Order: sequence, then structure tokens, then C-alpha cells
Amino acid sequence: MKNSSFTLEQRLQTFILGKYETWSEENRTKSLKDIVPLHLQQKALDSIPDLSRFIVKKGKEYFDSTEGKSRLEDMLDDFFKERGKLINLIQMFIGNEKLIDKIQPEIIKFFEQSRTNDILSVMMVKEWRNLEKWDVEKIEGLIGRETIKQLITEKTAEMLPVASILNKPVRELTANFSDIIVEKGVPIFVGKGAEYLINHFQPLFQKLRLDDIVEEQVSSFSVSRLEEMVVSITKKELSMITYLGALLGGIIGLFQGLVTVLIG
Repeated sequence: MKNSSFTLEQRLQTFILGKYETWSEENRTKSLKDIVPLHLQQKALDSIPDLSRFIVKKGKEYFDSTEGKSRLEDMLDDFFKERGKLINLIQMFIGNEKLIDKIQPEIIKFFEQSRTNDILSVMMVKEWRNLEKWDVEKIEGLIGRETIKQLITEKTAEMLPVASILNKPVRELTANFSDIIVEKGVPIFVGKGAEYLINHFQPLFQKLRLDDIVEEQVSSFSVSRLEEMVVSITKKELSMITYLGALLGGIIGLFQGLVTVLIG
């Protein structure tokens, strides 16, 4: 096959995209709650507290960093930019300290509070309940059908690198399954193969047209070649007939001699 890796990769992607199209059409009006298995829904709910703690931890680390502080300053500048002398009024109350030096510790303190994680968990559970009601068509509209197809294509290429697989020896590809193949696969294959041959022996010979092939081959032989084949095949049989005739002739002659002696 020319360009085998490219051809197989294209066929594989076409097959998977076709499956996605069929699944999408069948489930377009169904909600996530209808199509996501119950154990996965429960797993998502159970993971929300851990996810909430992770978000709080990363938020604290970000705003405690130099980059986070710089980002806060930019946000404050944008907030007071169109508010005239409001920043100067605030500066009068806080003295010579920068406003960012007052706000940053309070934000970090907010992330350190235990109730922050609880609030975030409650919010995420509520949003998850709302998300469960979304149907497939709405999710496709938000993400983009073409974006989903492109993602499927990219992930297929990553998960099944056809070119890499084709360049590997079979021994390497089946290394993890060699014992199973030898101990279970081969006996099953041989048994099934033998059973298939027994059940389809006659049809197989009919499809092979062996009688026609033999007839064509014999027809192509010269007369001398046919004579040679006939003589070589019958030579042994003719010899056996000669030996059998001699044996029978001797037995008959001996029997006749004994009869003659007895009668005489």
C-alpha cells in the first residue's frame, strides 16, 4: 500500500469522526445528566472539594508572587483611571503606603480562610448542577463543532501514532501479550481454523477450481511428457500386477499338479 501510514491514519480519523457524528445526532437533545454514567457524575461531585482546595492554594500562591502583585496593581490602575481624584482621596487616609501594599495582604488572607474553600465548593456544586442540565447541542455550540472535530483528530493522532506503530516489529508490539497469545490465542485460533476448514472444505475446493487448474496444466503438456507421466505412475502398479500374476500362476499350476497326481 502506498503511503500506508498516511492512508491508515486518514481512514482511522474518518472512522472516529463518523462515530462522533452518529453519536452527536442521536444524543443532540439529551442533557449531560442523561448521557454521563451515574458513577462518573458522583465521581465529579466527590472531586469538587479537592478541586476547590487546589484552586484556593494556587490562587494564594499566584497573588503572593511578584507576578500576582503586578497584576493587582494593573487592575487597581484600571479601576481608578476613570475615577478622577478618588485615588488621591484614598491615599490621604492610608498615608504614604501604596494601596497595593494594603490590598495584597487582605487578598492573601482571604485565600487562607477555611470558609473560602467552603464558599468555592458550594459555588462549584451549584454550577455543576446547572451544567448537568445542558444538552449536547448547547455544549457543541459553545465549544464549536469544528473545534471538537479538530480536537478529536489531534488526540487520535497522539493516542494512535500509526507511522510509529507500522515501523515497529510485531514482537515489540505484542511483548506484553505474548504469553496470552501463545497459551490461549494460538490454541483457540488453531481450533477455530481447523473447524472452519472442516466445515468449508468442499466450498473451498470449489472456489479454488482445482479441477480446472489441473485440466489446464495437463492440456499444456506435450504428448511425450504425458507418456512419461503415465508410465512413471503405472510402472509400479504394472510391476505389482506382474508379480501377482506370477504368484497366481504358480499357485494354480501347483494345484493342477496335485489334482492330476491324486486322480492318476
